Amino acid sequence: AVKEYRKVLDIDHIVYGDEHIETSNTYNSIGMALELDGDLDGAVVNYQKSLDIREKILGSQNPYTAQSYNHIGLVCNAMGHYEDALEALTKSRNIYINVKGMNHGYTAQSYTNIGYVLHSMGDFESALDSFKTALGIVEMLTGETNHQKACATAYHNIGMTLDSLEDYDSGLFHHKVALSIVKSEFGPNHVDAGISHNNVGGTLLSKGDYKEALKEFELAKKILFSSFGPHHHHSIVVQNNIERCQKKISNTI
Repeated sequence: AVKEYRKVLDIDHIVYGDEHIETSNTYNSIGMALELDGDLDGAVVNYQKSLDIREKILGSQNPYTAQSYNHIGLVCNAMGHYEDALEALTKSRNIYINVKGMNHGYTAQSYTNIGYVLHSMGDFESALDSFKTALGIVEMLTGETNHQKACATAYHNIGMTLDSLEDYDSGLFHHKVALSIVKSEFGPNHVDAGISHNNVGGTLLSKGDYKEALKEFELAKKILFSSFGPHHHHSIVVQNNIERCQKKISNTI
């Protein structure tokens, strides 16, 4: 895909010139292709070229400019460059607030992305605030298509962060709400339900409630093994959790 996009880019330079929106879009496509290939450094370079053109042509307060900042931020986060990621994602969020308004799905996703970076940085309190803001937005949008899943994700993110803060009771509550939403929206045997059962089990394990944790892990295993088989990442994780839980239980007998 990268080679094909580079051919398109050569044509764009000839037909449109170096500073045209079509050229910018092709740089963006190259960035996405490189990101999928795992070439994160190359992806950032092309996202930045796309951003430079978009800012010059469309201005700093444009959704496509925000998109470019978002792409750069997510790749920087994946690379472990958290300060750079936070700077880019904050710019993206601020543009979306200005252009789309506070109560928009893009704004909610921006707060979520910022929360992930803050969590990776170990700033759990700030991450929690960001995830709660995202939840407040998506709860207002739950009547719209696809926002139920976003709502469940927001509850999971809050639960994950509360777990990191060792507030396991509150974390458990939020994981259970996420599970309830997923089961209601997609059914009890959906992959997301399996992942949610695993999340609930993880918090129960941290609380020391090993028998209840094991029940959740077994439910997760049944769903995930059925969906993915035993060798998928999610299946391996839940199997490891079951074994950890069984050891804890045997040590308390």
